[in-house]
Amino acid sequence: MNTVSPEFNLSDADGESWTLDRLVKPDRHLALVSVDPSCGPCRALLPELAAWLGRNDGSPLDVVIVSRDAAAT
Repeated sequence: MNTVSPEFNLSDADGESWTLDRLVKPDRHLALVSVDPSCGPCRALLPELAAWLGRNDGSPLDVVIVSRDAAAT
């Protein structure tokens, strides 16, 4: 399923600004994963997300984690 994200402008832990246009790259898919550090199922998902972020298999998928604080990194 393809879903269009609304425009956004979010800051990372270093204060750097990120927008949807900045994250979307030609010929790549983007998965925006929203997690809440106080959510048990979200915390359980973090190791799998870390594996996705750490892979280097040539996949055309970029995974970006969106959280309300740095606890989800």
